[in-house]
Amino acid sequence: MAFSVEGASYPIRGTDTDWADKLQLSALFSLMQESALNNAETCGWGPDVLDPLGVRWVLLRVSVRMEAFPTWRDSLYVETWPRGLDRLLFLRDFSFWLPGKDGGRRVRIGGATSSWVLVDMHTRKLRRPDIVPTDPDRVRPDLRALESNAPSLSARTGLSEGTPVIVKYADACDIDRNLHVNNTRYVAWSVDAIHCLVDDRPRLGGIDIQYVSEARFGDKLAVYAVAESSDKGCRVFHVEGCEALSGRSVFRAILYEDSARTAVDL
Repeated sequence: MAFSVEGASYPIRGTDTDWADKLQLSALFSLMQESALNNAETCGWGPDVLDPLGVRWVLLRVSVRMEAFPTWRDSLYVETWPRGLDRLLFLRDFSFWLPGKDGGRRVRIGGATSSWVLVDMHTRKLRRPDIVPTDPDRVRPDLRALESNAPSLSARTGLSEGTPVIVKYADACDIDRNLHVNNTRYVAWSVDAIHCLVDDRPRLGGIDIQYVSEARFGDKLAVYAVAESSDKGCRVFHVEGCEALSGRSVFRAILYEDSARTAVDL
């Protein structure tokens, strides 16, 4: 059986949006996670198959680029598909669409690419990809949402040696079924950090994020951030979150300001 690109529409709720009624970046990641889970089940790689094997999907890297963000009460159509293997990494892409005017064809407003690994749910060690079924009809290596795979992010020299911009705690509502902080929370914390770093309210057009190590219930995270100008005249924000006591890196992110959008005050 051939597996096509899978899509679903999601109504944008008020609780998904920011002060300007635009979809929060962390809420977009939540929709991506749901879409990925649904498509994994379609392909035979869902929890019903993996849980008995003692393995779980863990997100490693994501890149998102948006031309626009949906607004409260919009209906966002999210497409996703598996793109195959890159050594131990399972690649998955996404496209984001809004309805066209007067019922016309959907308009693409952005895309994303992600890299996942299989982890033993007991030992927390990586498992080889061949533990799950392989079928060339289940992947679309020919179809890319972005030009490049999500990059590996190196530590930025000196970033985590100063004073953190914010401090966060891994509380009960941050923990998912893998017993660690969910990927969406790190995105939210990154956005929190850059809004504490600068005086205005930057509008974002993209993010690269890498999940370096797990944060578990009760962990204290120091989140560091710095802004720099890009050659396009808009700002780029570098963020790193570290476990506060040990200094262990937990996540790294680069967030990209969209210069075409004006900042909006809270």
